[in-house]
Amino acid sequence: MRLLHIAALIAACGSASAQVTNDIDLRLELMPTAGTAGVIGGEPVQWNLWVRGNNSHDGLALLVVDLANAPTNSPDIAFAQGERPAPLANFDSPIGFVNLSGVTPIDDPTASQSLFGGRVGLDARKLRDVGGAQNTLGFTVFDGSPVGPEVLRGTTITTGVGKDANEDLYVSGEFLAPLAPGTYSICIERPVATVLVSTFGLTPVVRPAVIGLDQHCVEFEVVCTPDLDGNGVVDVEDMYEYYSLGTVDVNCDGIIDSEDIGFIESIARAGELEDMTNGRR
Repeated sequence: MRLLHIAALIAACGSASAQVTNDIDLRLELMPTAGTAGVIGGEPVQWNLWVRGNNSHDGLALLVVDLANAPTNSPDIAFAQGERPAPLANFDSPIGFVNLSGVTPIDDPTASQSLFGGRVGLDARKLRDVGGAQNTLGFTVFDGSPVGPEVLRGTTITTGVGKDANEDLYVSGEFLAPLAPGTYSICIERPVATVLVSTFGLTPVVRPAVIGLDQHCVEFEVVCTPDLDGNGVVDVEDMYEYYSLGTVDVNCDGIIDSEDIGFIESIARAGELEDMTNGRR
C-alpha cells in the first residue's frame, strides 16, 4: 500500500513541533431543500463540512474523515460521493492524494477516479475517506494508486485552508431523507489532519493537528406535513413546491406516489366549493 507510506510521510514531517489545542475545528451542516421546520421523507438534503483554524499554522496539509449513520438510525441514510470545492484542487488527485486508506473501491462501480468525495461501502451506511492531502513531500512522485494508472503528483501547495476563524468549505454532498418519520443523525468519524507549519524552502513542514468538532453528530427530523413552503398555509404554492422538490412522501405512508400530491390538493381545495358558492345558495 504505497499510498499508506506516502500518507505516513506527509503526517510525520515536522511532527516534533509543539501542538496547540484545537488547531482546527470541523462543523458538519445539513441543509434541507424545502422550507419546512423538519425534513420531508425523500427530500434531498445537502451536507457541508466546514473547517476553521486558530491562526497557529498556515492551513491544512491533510484532512480526511468518515461520515456515518448513527446507530439509532432506522432505516439508514444511503450516502453518495461528495464533491470537492474548486479551490481545493491541490488536495485532490492528480496533484494531491486521495483514498488514503489505499483500499481499491471495487464496491463502488459508480465512483469517479477522484475519491476526494469519499468511498461508499456496499451497504452505503458510511462514506469513507472523505477528503485528501496535498503533496508536501517537496518533490514530484509517481505512486502506485489503486484507483487508476500511475500518476505524477505535483508540488504546488495551497495555504490558508482552515487557517483562521473564517470557515472554509472543505467538501459537500447530498442524500435523500429516509421515508419513515423520526429523528436521524449523521456522525463524523476517524478525523485525521495535518497542518502546514512552514512553506518556505523546498520541503513544506507539517505537523499533526489537534481537531475539534462543533458536534460529533448532527441530527434532523423527518416529519409529515403538506405545508412544503413552510408559510403556515396549505395552498397551491405547496403543490408547486411539491413538483419542484421532485418526489417526497408528504402523507408519510412510506410510499412516494400520486397520493402525496392528492393529499396536498385535498387540503388546499377543502374550502373551495364554499368560497365559490358563498351567498349564492
